[in-house]
Amino acid sequence: MRYRSATFATLRENARSRCDTCGVKIPGDTDEAAGQVAGKGTYVWMRGGEIRREEVPLCPRCSATVGMTALARIAMEEEEG
Repeated sequence: MRYRSATFATLRENARSRCDTCGVKIPGDTDEAAGQVAGKGTYVWMRGGEIRREEVPLCPRCSATVGMTALARIAMEEEEG
């Protein structure tokens, strides 16, 4: 049986290079992405009265989907109220 180990920096780097939603590899600056720009998402939550935020990477497709879904929900709330 082979064991592998990784440092925290390696794990963090690997997580940052993948979309948080779908897991696809995000094109970097050195990749020729044909004009695709990766986005970011932000998780916001409260713990113990403190507001916490965590930025996560998103691929171009998921970034657009999350953004359009948010805009649609805002528009629906404005129509209702």
